[in-house]
Amino acid sequence: MLISLIKKYIMLSRLLFNTKFYFIKILFLDKYILRTIKKNDPGIFKAKNTYFVDIPKVGSSSLKYLAAKESKRFNILKKFFHNVPIHPAVIPVQNLKKINNENKIFIFIKSPDERLYSVYKEKVHFSNFLFDFSILKFGKLKSFKNSIKIKYKFNKDNNFLDFCEGIIRLNNYLHSKNLDTQYFDKHIISQYDHIINLRKIYPNIINFKIIIYPISKIDNVLQAILNKKEILKLNTTKKINYDYKNDIINSNIINEIYKKDEKLYKKLISSENGFLEMNYSSFFNL
Repeated sequence: MLISLIKKYIMLSRLLFNTKFYFIKILFLDKYILRTIKKNDPGIFKAKNTYFVDIPKVGSSSLKYLAAKESKRFNILKKFFHNVPIHPAVIPVQNLKKINNENKIFIFIKSPDERLYSVYKEKVHFSNFLFDFSILKFGKLKSFKNSIKIKYKFNKDNNFLDFCEGIIRLNNYLHSKNLDTQYFDKHIISQYDHIINLRKIYPNIINFKIIIYPISKIDNVLQAILNKKEILKLNTTKKINYDYKNDIINSNIINEIYKKDEKLYKKLISSENGFLEMNYSSFFNL
């Protein structure tokens, strides 16, 4: 009896979460349509007169909150709902222009194993959504659902090793069909690939300086940019007492898919300045 009541409560909570989530998405439908037409999501967004690269699960929600607070629609909704989804309220910029006569773009990154485990926790293990998490991009499902035999949906019954091995199998399948990693959901695409793909959207990015910081320094960087104390509550998922690094090693997923991320992160944390300042073209030499 008690177990049955708990299950009903969990299902009701998830139903309420999904209802609010999709209701708010509908209220920002114009922004969703614009992102779809322009095909520039994720991309670069502007907050507090500063450009930031949108990399999922690397402070994306926290940074976008700064941009969302500039939206009247978002602020009105925040008065009625305790927790308002941030992402629907923010759209990428269409063009890159100098800001205050400076051509800088800020990027935050984290270690690839930590980021991947964070994706698993939020999208699979602790997911509140009614549907399984697909590692295939939503728009690509139609061309695959009748032909693909590789598992691409995951839920709470799948552990982290299942998740890692599933990503590798799908990656190998895409390569066998001469398809690129853009078929992956944006949370699965590597940080390095997100950066490299920016030139397709913003051809003049080659004229901008790229400033890279580890995600652990996000508050310090924003305090300097905003010239005031700005404490952000990162959208961190719940903690699990689990040594996920063994699954990372056993699956060999970093060497298989996220090797460039690992190189970039090691270069960052070994920097004497605590950050990297790079020309866009230098990413191709990693």
